[in-house]
Amino acid sequence: LILAPDWDHHISKEHMQGEGKVLFNFLAESIKTAVLEFEGELPPPDEALRLGFTFSFPVNQTALNSGTLLKWTKGFNAAGVVGEDVVTLLQNSLNDIGFSQVHVDALANDTVGTLLAMANKDPKTAIGVIFGTGTNACYTEKIEKIEKWKGSAPASGMMCINMEWGNFGQRPESAACLPLTKCDEELDAASVHVGNQRLEKLIGGMYTVSNCSPAHFA
Repeated sequence: LILAPDWDHHISKEHMQGEGKVLFNFLAESIKTAVLEFEGELPPPDEALRLGFTFSFPVNQTALNSGTLLKWTKGFNAAGVVGEDVVTLLQNSLNDIGFSQVHVDALANDTVGTLLAMANKDPKTAIGVIFGTGTNACYTEKIEKIEKWKGSAPASGMMCINMEWGNFGQRPESAACLPLTKCDEELDAASVHVGNQRLEKLIGGMYTVSNCSPAHFA
């Protein structure tokens, strides 16, 4: 277990809703600070540091180290990122600040990271769930049941599926299954991404009851 120092690396509204380059430069600088805190100095330029990048947003992942952002959630709306490879964006920012010895070798959703962390202790682990700022889940599925899979089958015959279940309720038929109140409708209308992430807006930590007037529950 490694306990991090009390870093002040708060992601501001400018990071969330400004230019994507500003956001990824901030991430790169934070990584550099973390290495300096733990190691005391930066490694030599020819000493590669392999980095795993947890990115908790919907992506079309085509390789272990490649994935394009499909859309922002959780109040993020940084410009110039949707449709781009987020691994490339982070690597470019690391290169720009002179920290190219860090190689972004793996991209993972936080649900997948949660599942893998437990599977390392118990190989029977099949589901990873996040209840935090937002909510999401992943599970393991037989590769032959995944119609969109294009590559060769893994030796295990299984694949981890990121469900993005926080977006349940986007369609009218699924929204009808949710116990939406007047408060929920007003919260959705005031959000950055109206009509999206309806389930997440019901239970995600970002969308607390303090955003609504007590009168909404009368």
